[in-house]
Amino acid sequence: MTLDASEFYKQDFETKRQLIRDYRKSKEEAEKQPATPAEGEAALIAAGGRKITGSQQDQLKWLFAGRAIFTVRNSKTGNRFTYSISKNKKDEKLFWVAVLRGPDNTSDYTPLGRIVNNDSGGTYLRNRSSRIGEDAQSHKVFAWFFQQLSAGTLPDFIEIWHAGRCGRCGRLLTVPESISRGIGPECASMF
Repeated sequence: MTLDASEFYKQDFETKRQLIRDYRKSKEEAEKQPATPAEGEAALIAAGGRKITGSQQDQLKWLFAGRAIFTVRNSKTGNRFTYSISKNKKDEKLFWVAVLRGPDNTSDYTPLGRIVNNDSGGTYLRNRSSRIGEDAQSHKVFAWFFQQLSAGTLPDFIEIWHAGRCGRCGRLLTVPESISRGIGPECASMF
């Protein structure tokens, strides 16, 4: 559904409200339609992303590198969410989690929760002040994903795609081994 501005301004107030409701509803329904698995993977590759490979322990290290931006993708359904995990500047064991909720891949992140890192991978907690509710799919997916990854039981059909930048320093990655790992060689030597 498109909202034609010239027709919109000719309508009375109640009709305008209904047009806006209809427009928002059609937009939400369009966003709920998942991409096919092949379309989803092609979109991630076209955006410069790379699938994080290696052991689940290596994937966890990458997430805790300090500036990780990644997409969790279900290869069976094509559903995906993009998250950001950043290290707290004052506490080395505290990480902030945010979820992408808009079209701008650099600034449309909404705070979701925090991770307290420990030897077993960490504990994820949703922030009480988060605008994203406990019932939101993005929260449920991250909580489940992080629990599975920390336990080493993440199913093979769940993929982690990074944004093509080092998870620690944010530099663009160009070496294939670094792209696959998600961390550049200098940053990898610090772990």
